[in-house]
Amino acid sequence: MNRKLRFESSQKNFAEIWPSTRFHDGYGLMKNLAMPAARISYSGSERRQHKVFVTRHTEYHFRFDRVIAVRSRDEQSWVLRHDALGMQLEGYVAPGALIPRIGSPELGQRLYLVRGEDDVITSPVVAIVRPPKSLVIEYPASR
Repeated sequence: MNRKLRFESSQKNFAEIWPSTRFHDGYGLMKNLAMPAARISYSGSERRQHKVFVTRHTEYHFRFDRVIAVRSRDEQSWVLRHDALGMQLEGYVAPGALIPRIGSPELGQRLYLVRGEDDVITSPVVAIVRPPKSLVIEYPASR
């Protein structure tokens, strides 16, 4: 079924224009279609708390900048004992670099996670997604 969006000046309920649809994002997560960027009018600070950085074999689930859950992509199961659990996202390591940089990681960069004297550098990020609420509810108790 092919739907075309019309951006009209009249106020229509978003559900009338584009019914909520769930789809598989290719990284083992189910996502709801979000409102197209042209329809977003909120210009305040970021309010969403959860973010998932997906690497080749692992999903790192964050609440703000702290790892609260880790899931194996191969087995689709939660990893209850992982060094990254409870660590803070401090930055990233760019491709070909050895020294971490402060900032938000992007696709192709590795996560740089820190807790006290310990640190973890992941494999390169292949996707950055927002977890659906149904997945957030399943998070195991964090450290």
